[in-house]
Amino acid sequence: MLLFDDLMRPDYETLGVTAQQSIAVAMARQWIRDELLPADLVAVASFDYKLKVHSDFGRDPAVLDRALKRAMMRRDPDRSEPTAIAPGPSLLRHLPQGKELRDRSRSIPEALWILAEGLRPLEGRKNLVLFSIGAGLSSYLAPVLNRSNVDVYTVDISPPMAEHLQAVALEALARDTDGHFFRWGSYLDSLRRVSRRTAGYYQLWVRVQRRADGTLPERVAVDVVHPRLRVTALGGTQDAPWEAVSEYQIDAWGGTEAQAQVLASTVLAAIYDMRGAVTDGWVTSAVPTLRPVSQPDEDTGRPRYLVQVSLTASPT
Repeated sequence: MLLFDDLMRPDYETLGVTAQQSIAVAMARQWIRDELLPADLVAVASFDYKLKVHSDFGRDPAVLDRALKRAMMRRDPDRSEPTAIAPGPSLLRHLPQGKELRDRSRSIPEALWILAEGLRPLEGRKNLVLFSIGAGLSSYLAPVLNRSNVDVYTVDISPPMAEHLQAVALEALARDTDGHFFRWGSYLDSLRRVSRRTAGYYQLWVRVQRRADGTLPERVAVDVVHPRLRVTALGGTQDAPWEAVSEYQIDAWGGTEAQAQVLASTVLAAIYDMRGAVTDGWVTSAVPTLRPVSQPDEDTGRPRYLVQVSLTASPT
Protein backbone atom coordinates (compact mmCIF):
# COMPACT_ATOMS: atom_id res chain seq x y z
CA MET A 1 0.00 0.00 0.00
CA LEU A 2 1.26 3.49 -0.89
CA LEU A 3 0.38 6.32 1.54
CA PHE A 4 1.35 9.94 0.84
CA ASP A 5 1.31 12.20 3.88
CA ASP A 6 0.46 15.92 3.71
CA LEU A 7 0.65 16.40 -0.02
CA MET A 8 1.01 19.99 -1.26
CA ARG A 9 0.61 21.67 2.13
CA PRO A 10 1.48 25.36 1.61
CA ASP A 11 3.39 25.65 4.90
CA TYR A 12 5.93 23.14 3.61
CA GLU A 13 6.79 25.20 0.56
CA THR A 14 9.79 26.84 2.22
CA LEU A 15 11.19 23.42 3.13
CA GLY A 16 11.15 22.26 -0.47
CA VAL A 17 8.89 19.36 0.51
CA THR A 18 6.25 20.10 -2.13
CA ALA A 19 8.74 19.45 -4.93
CA GLN A 20 9.88 16.24 -3.24
CA GLN A 21 6.29 15.07 -2.91
CA SER A 22 5.71 15.58 -6.62
CA ILE A 23 8.88 13.64 -7.43
CA ALA A 24 7.84 10.80 -5.11
CA VAL A 25 4.44 10.49 -6.84
CA ALA A 26 6.10 10.59 -10.27
CA MET A 27 8.49 7.80 -9.27
CA ALA A 28 5.58 5.75 -7.87
CA ARG A 29 3.76 6.15 -11.19
CA GLN A 30 6.87 4.95 -13.04
CA TRP A 31 7.20 1.95 -10.71
CA ILE A 32 3.56 1.01 -11.24
CA ARG A 33 3.87 1.41 -15.00
CA ASP A 34 7.17 -0.40 -15.54
CA GLU A 35 7.89 -2.70 -12.60
CA LEU A 36 4.65 -3.93 -11.03
CA LEU A 37 4.86 -7.70 -10.68
CA PRO A 38 1.98 -9.94 -11.85
CA ALA A 39 1.08 -11.02 -8.31
CA ASP A 40 1.33 -7.53 -6.76
CA LEU A 41 -1.78 -5.90 -5.32
CA VAL A 42 -1.45 -2.17 -4.64
CA ALA A 43 -3.72 0.37 -2.94
CA VAL A 44 -3.20 4.14 -3.01
CA ALA A 45 -4.09 6.57 -0.22
CA SER A 46 -3.17 10.07 0.90
CA PHE A 47 -3.64 12.27 3.93
CA ASP A 48 -4.02 16.03 4.04
CA TYR A 49 -6.75 16.97 6.51
CA LYS A 50 -8.34 13.52 6.33
CA LEU A 51 -7.57 10.04 5.03
CA LYS A 52 -8.37 9.52 1.35
CA VAL A 53 -8.26 6.05 -0.24
CA HIS A 54 -7.94 6.70 -3.95
CA SER A 55 -7.74 3.07 -5.04
CA ASP A 56 -8.50 -0.23 -3.35
CA PHE A 57 -6.11 -3.14 -3.78
CA GLY A 58 -5.65 -3.97 -7.44
CA ARG A 59 -3.08 -4.39 -10.19
CA ASP A 60 -4.57 -2.38 -13.09
CA PRO A 61 -1.82 0.14 -13.96
CA ALA A 62 -4.30 2.62 -15.47
CA VAL A 63 -6.51 2.66 -12.37
CA LEU A 64 -3.50 3.02 -10.05
CA ASP A 65 -2.02 5.79 -12.20
CA ARG A 66 -5.25 7.80 -12.01
CA ALA A 67 -5.31 7.24 -8.25
CA LEU A 68 -1.76 8.60 -7.91
CA LYS A 69 -2.67 11.66 -9.98
CA ARG A 70 -5.62 12.39 -7.67
CA ALA A 71 -3.39 11.97 -4.63
CA MET A 72 -0.89 14.48 -6.01
CA MET A 73 -3.63 17.02 -6.79
CA ARG A 74 -5.28 16.60 -3.33
CA ARG A 75 -8.55 15.58 -4.96
CA ASP A 76 -11.12 13.38 -3.29
CA PRO A 77 -11.32 9.72 -4.33
CA ASP A 78 -13.23 8.91 -7.50
CA ARG A 79 -15.82 6.30 -6.59
CA SER A 80 -16.95 6.08 -10.22
CA GLU A 81 -14.08 3.70 -10.93
CA PRO A 82 -15.52 0.31 -11.97
CA THR A 83 -13.49 -1.46 -9.27
CA ALA A 84 -13.89 1.09 -6.46
CA ILE A 85 -14.23 -1.76 -3.95
CA ALA A 86 -11.99 -4.63 -4.99
CA PRO A 87 -13.70 -8.01 -5.49
CA GLY A 88 -10.77 -9.79 -3.83
CA PRO A 89 -8.74 -8.52 -0.87
CA SER A 90 -10.29 -5.14 -0.08
CA LEU A 91 -9.29 -2.32 2.25
CA LEU A 92 -12.37 -0.19 1.52
CA ARG A 93 -14.71 -2.99 2.55
CA HIS A 94 -13.32 -2.75 6.09
CA LEU A 95 -13.11 1.05 6.44
CA PRO A 96 -15.75 3.55 7.60
CA GLN A 97 -17.11 5.70 4.80
CA GLY A 98 -17.97 9.35 4.20
CA LYS A 99 -18.16 11.67 7.18
CA GLU A 100 -17.30 8.90 9.63
CA LEU A 101 -13.98 8.31 7.88
CA ARG A 102 -13.30 12.04 7.81
CA ASP A 103 -14.12 12.51 11.49
CA ARG A 104 -12.01 9.54 12.57
CA SER A 105 -8.91 10.44 10.54
CA ARG A 106 -8.15 14.10 11.25
CA SER A 107 -4.46 13.46 11.98
CA ILE A 108 -1.84 11.16 10.48
CA PRO A 109 -1.76 8.92 13.61
CA GLU A 110 -5.55 8.53 13.39
CA ALA A 111 -5.26 7.78 9.66
CA LEU A 112 -2.66 5.07 10.28
CA TRP A 113 -4.78 3.61 13.10
CA ILE A 114 -7.82 3.43 10.79
CA LEU A 115 -5.71 1.81 8.06
CA ALA A 116 -4.39 -0.77 10.52
CA GLU A 117 -7.95 -1.66 11.50
CA GLY A 118 -8.98 -1.93 7.84
CA LEU A 119 -5.98 -4.10 6.95
CA ARG A 120 -6.33 -6.47 9.90
CA PRO A 121 -9.01 -8.76 8.33
CA LEU A 122 -6.80 -9.33 5.26
CA GLU A 123 -4.71 -12.49 5.64
CA GLY A 124 -0.98 -12.43 5.29
CA ARG A 125 1.64 -9.78 5.84
CA LYS A 126 0.85 -6.36 4.39
CA ASN A 127 3.41 -3.72 3.37
CA LEU A 128 2.65 -0.03 3.83
CA VAL A 129 5.02 2.45 2.17
CA LEU A 130 4.66 5.84 3.90
CA PHE A 131 6.01 8.92 2.11
CA SER A 132 6.29 11.58 4.81
CA ILE A 133 8.54 13.90 6.78
CA GLY A 134 7.31 12.22 9.97
CA ALA A 135 5.45 15.11 11.57
CA GLY A 136 2.90 13.92 14.14
CA LEU A 137 3.91 10.27 14.19
CA SER A 138 3.57 8.56 17.56
CA SER A 139 5.19 5.54 19.20
CA TYR A 140 1.81 4.00 20.10
CA LEU A 141 1.14 3.19 16.44
CA ALA A 142 3.61 0.30 16.15
CA PRO A 143 1.69 -2.19 18.37
CA VAL A 144 -1.53 -1.48 16.45
CA LEU A 145 0.17 -2.04 13.10
CA ASN A 146 1.92 -5.18 14.37
CA ARG A 147 -1.38 -6.69 15.49
CA SER A 148 -2.65 -6.15 11.95
CA ASN A 149 0.50 -7.78 10.49
CA VAL A 150 1.58 -4.60 8.70
CA ASP A 151 5.22 -3.77 7.92
CA VAL A 152 5.75 -0.02 7.49
CA TYR A 153 8.45 1.19 5.12
CA THR A 154 8.98 4.90 5.76
CA VAL A 155 10.39 7.15 3.02
CA ASP A 156 11.65 10.56 4.12
CA ILE A 157 10.53 13.18 1.58
CA SER A 158 12.48 16.07 3.08
CA PRO A 159 14.95 17.70 0.66
CA PRO A 160 18.28 15.88 0.22
CA MET A 161 20.66 16.27 3.16
CA ALA A 162 18.08 18.20 5.20
CA GLU A 163 18.28 17.44 8.91
CA HIS A 164 15.06 17.38 10.97
CA LEU A 165 13.94 15.83 14.24
CA GLN A 166 10.94 14.04 12.71
CA ALA A 167 13.30 11.64 10.93
CA VAL A 168 13.69 9.88 14.27
CA ALA A 169 9.94 9.11 14.31
CA LEU A 170 10.08 7.75 10.75
CA GLU A 171 13.00 5.49 11.60
CA ALA A 172 11.38 4.26 14.82
CA LEU A 173 8.07 3.37 13.14
CA ALA A 174 9.86 1.38 10.43
CA ARG A 175 12.08 -0.40 12.95
CA ASP A 176 9.24 -1.26 15.35
CA THR A 177 7.07 -2.75 12.57
CA ASP A 178 9.89 -4.75 10.94
CA GLY A 179 9.99 -2.44 7.92
CA HIS A 180 12.81 -0.19 6.74
CA PHE A 181 13.61 3.54 6.80
CA PHE A 182 14.73 5.15 3.52
CA ARG A 183 16.40 8.56 3.54
CA TRP A 184 18.18 10.73 0.99
CA GLY A 185 17.93 8.21 -1.80
CA SER A 186 15.97 7.67 -4.97
CA TYR A 187 12.24 7.18 -4.37
CA LEU A 188 12.15 4.70 -7.24
CA ASP A 189 15.03 2.77 -5.69
CA SER A 190 13.17 2.70 -2.35
CA LEU A 191 10.15 1.07 -4.02
CA ARG A 192 12.42 -1.41 -5.79
CA ARG A 193 14.08 -2.36 -2.52
CA VAL A 194 10.71 -2.93 -0.84
CA SER A 195 9.67 -5.10 -3.77
CA ARG A 196 12.90 -7.12 -3.66
CA ARG A 197 12.64 -7.61 0.08
CA THR A 198 9.10 -8.95 -0.11
CA ALA A 199 9.35 -10.89 -3.40
CA GLY A 200 9.53 -14.62 -2.77
CA TYR A 201 8.53 -14.05 0.83
CA TYR A 202 7.27 -17.15 2.61
CA GLN A 203 5.22 -16.67 5.76
CA LEU A 204 4.29 -19.52 8.03
CA TRP A 205 0.91 -18.85 9.65
CA VAL A 206 0.68 -20.05 13.23
CA ARG A 207 -2.87 -20.31 14.56
CA VAL A 208 -2.67 -20.59 18.32
CA GLN A 209 -5.90 -21.75 19.97
CA ARG A 210 -6.38 -22.88 23.54
CA ARG A 211 -7.90 -26.26 24.32
CA ALA A 212 -10.96 -26.53 26.52
CA ASP A 213 -8.69 -27.00 29.54
CA GLY A 214 -6.80 -23.80 28.72
CA THR A 215 -3.59 -25.42 27.49
CA LEU A 216 -1.94 -24.76 24.14
CA PRO A 217 -1.49 -27.34 21.35
CA GLU A 218 2.01 -28.62 20.67
CA ARG A 219 1.43 -29.17 16.97
CA VAL A 220 0.48 -26.50 14.44
CA ALA A 221 -0.87 -27.22 10.95
CA VAL A 222 1.04 -25.47 8.15
CA ASP A 223 -0.08 -25.15 4.53
CA VAL A 224 2.42 -24.17 1.80
CA VAL A 225 1.39 -23.54 -1.81
CA HIS A 226 4.87 -23.42 -3.37
CA PRO A 227 5.37 -26.72 -5.26
CA ARG A 228 9.07 -26.94 -4.36
CA LEU A 229 8.61 -26.55 -0.61
CA ARG A 230 7.42 -28.95 2.05
CA VAL A 231 6.96 -28.08 5.72
CA THR A 232 6.96 -30.89 8.29
CA ALA A 233 6.11 -30.47 11.97
CA LEU A 234 8.76 -32.23 14.06
CA GLY A 235 6.98 -31.85 17.40
CA GLY A 236 7.22 -29.40 20.23
CA THR A 237 7.02 -28.72 23.95
CA GLN A 238 4.88 -26.70 26.31
CA ASP A 239 6.66 -25.85 29.52
CA ALA A 240 4.11 -23.19 30.53
CA PRO A 241 0.37 -22.79 29.82
CA TRP A 242 0.96 -19.44 28.09
CA GLU A 243 3.74 -20.53 25.74
CA ALA A 244 4.47 -23.35 23.29
CA VAL A 245 7.56 -24.26 21.26
CA SER A 246 7.22 -26.03 17.89
CA GLU A 247 9.90 -27.42 15.60
CA TYR A 248 9.60 -27.50 11.80
CA GLN A 249 11.62 -28.76 8.87
CA ILE A 250 11.41 -27.09 5.48
CA ASP A 251 12.49 -29.10 2.41
CA ALA A 252 13.44 -26.97 -0.62
CA TRP A 253 13.76 -28.64 -4.04
CA GLY A 254 15.16 -27.20 -7.25
CA GLY A 255 15.83 -28.20 -10.82
CA THR A 256 19.52 -27.68 -10.10
CA GLU A 257 21.66 -27.64 -6.96
CA ALA A 258 21.98 -23.86 -7.25
CA GLN A 259 18.20 -23.35 -7.51
CA ALA A 260 17.56 -25.49 -4.45
CA GLN A 261 20.22 -23.64 -2.49
CA VAL A 262 18.80 -20.22 -3.45
CA LEU A 263 15.29 -21.28 -2.40
CA ALA A 264 16.56 -22.62 0.92
CA SER A 265 18.48 -19.39 1.51
CA THR A 266 15.29 -17.42 0.84
CA VAL A 267 13.46 -19.52 3.42
CA LEU A 268 16.27 -18.97 5.92
CA ALA A 269 16.08 -15.19 5.42
CA ALA A 270 12.30 -15.26 5.89
CA ILE A 271 12.63 -17.08 9.22
CA TYR A 272 14.05 -13.96 10.83
CA ASP A 273 10.96 -12.00 9.73
CA MET A 274 8.50 -14.43 11.32
CA ARG A 275 8.53 -12.81 14.75
CA GLY A 276 5.50 -10.68 15.50
CA ALA A 277 1.74 -10.82 15.35
CA VAL A 278 -0.03 -13.78 13.73
CA THR A 279 -3.65 -14.85 13.72
CA ASP A 280 -4.83 -15.20 17.34
CA GLY A 281 -1.29 -15.14 18.67
CA TRP A 282 2.24 -13.84 18.76
CA VAL A 283 5.50 -15.44 17.64
CA THR A 284 8.04 -14.32 20.24
CA SER A 285 11.01 -16.23 18.84
CA ALA A 286 11.99 -17.73 15.47
CA VAL A 287 15.39 -19.43 15.50
CA PRO A 288 16.97 -21.56 12.73
CA THR A 289 18.15 -24.80 14.31
CA LEU A 290 19.51 -26.23 11.06
CA ARG A 291 20.88 -23.95 8.38
CA PRO A 292 20.59 -25.03 4.72
CA VAL A 293 22.21 -28.41 4.26
CA SER A 294 22.24 -30.37 1.00
CA GLN A 295 20.43 -33.71 1.06
CA PRO A 296 19.24 -34.95 -2.36
CA ASP A 297 15.76 -36.47 -2.51
CA GLU A 298 15.94 -40.15 -1.59
CA ASP A 299 13.36 -41.20 -4.19
CA THR A 300 14.10 -39.00 -7.20
CA GLY A 301 17.63 -37.79 -6.60
CA ARG A 302 16.50 -34.18 -7.19
CA PRO A 303 18.63 -31.50 -5.51
CA ARG A 304 17.17 -30.67 -2.11
CA TYR A 305 18.19 -28.53 0.87
CA LEU A 306 16.87 -28.85 4.41
CA VAL A 307 16.19 -26.03 6.87
CA GLN A 308 14.86 -26.42 10.42
CA VAL A 309 13.33 -23.73 12.63
CA SER A 310 12.12 -23.48 16.21
CA LEU A 311 9.11 -21.23 16.88
CA THR A 312 7.98 -19.98 20.27
CA ALA A 313 4.37 -18.74 20.22
CA SER A 314 1.84 -17.36 22.69
CA PRO A 315 -1.85 -16.49 22.32
CA THR A 316 -2.99 -12.89 22.37
